[in-house]
Amino acid sequence: MAPAAAPAPVRWTCTEEGRLGLSFAANVDGQAPCIKALAPGSPAASAAQLRPGLVLLSIQGQSTAGMAFEAIKA
Repeated sequence: MAPAAAPAPVRWTCTEEGRLGLSFAANVDGQAPCIKALAPGSPAASAAQLRPGLVLLSIQGQSTAGMAFEAIKA
């Protein structure tokens, strides 16, 4: 049986000011953080392509690899 294909990357741009409504699980073993939850009624919750478990690879074009978790949350 062939291995499952990796999911396609998801790109989301929020044009609203304020909180996005995303919470993240801390990076473990050098892995990028993943979305833990979407706040109900938030801009993130209204984006159909976002869901818990997605890995955050970059922020504004900057890779999250090696980025401190506190910097990602800011």
